[in-house]
Amino acid sequence: MKKHRSIVVLAVALLTAFVALGQQPGVGRAVVPPSQTVVSIEGTRFLINGRLTSSGKPAEGQLLNTRMAQAIFDDENPATVGNWAYPDTHIWDPQRNTNEFLAMVPTYAQHGIRMITVGLQGGCPAHTPPALTCPGGDHPWIVSAFNPDGSLKPAWMTRLGQVIQAADASGIVVMVQFFYH
Repeated sequence: MKKHRSIVVLAVALLTAFVALGQQPGVGRAVVPPSQTVVSIEGTRFLINGRLTSSGKPAEGQLLNTRMAQAIFDDENPATVGNWAYPDTHIWDPQRNTNEFLAMVPTYAQHGIRMITVGLQGGCPAHTPPALTCPGGDHPWIVSAFNPDGSLKPAWMTRLGQVIQAADASGIVVMVQFFYH
């Protein structure tokens, strides 16, 4: 178990170093104040802030996760961005998308969610007709937090920072998915 915990700690340290230190000056990064939420492992059970997760329930010690890959999503393709337009405004607004997710974070926590997964390349944003090939296939959407040179887009990092802060305030751990094929 100690070896497993060391691997987890190393992975978290490397991820933190990449996000916090690996950026060039002026390149987008998530600006997040110090965390209130600390995840740890004792044996095979997860704790958040020193307390066993889902204590007394069938999921005791588990880190219940929900994949919210589209929480910071944007589509930069002018030909497809209209696919995501809101019915009341008839325009797509990535910040509104994130804001609506942020408003639900406390509710997710109240219902036992202790970890969310957010994607830097979204996921397949459409799974029903007229979906244009997913997963793993070519598609027309431009849904990535990465610029062609590998740097991160500031707007995506701002939204990621907002998600991390809201999750932290609700005692939820955030797993950041870097790539999606």
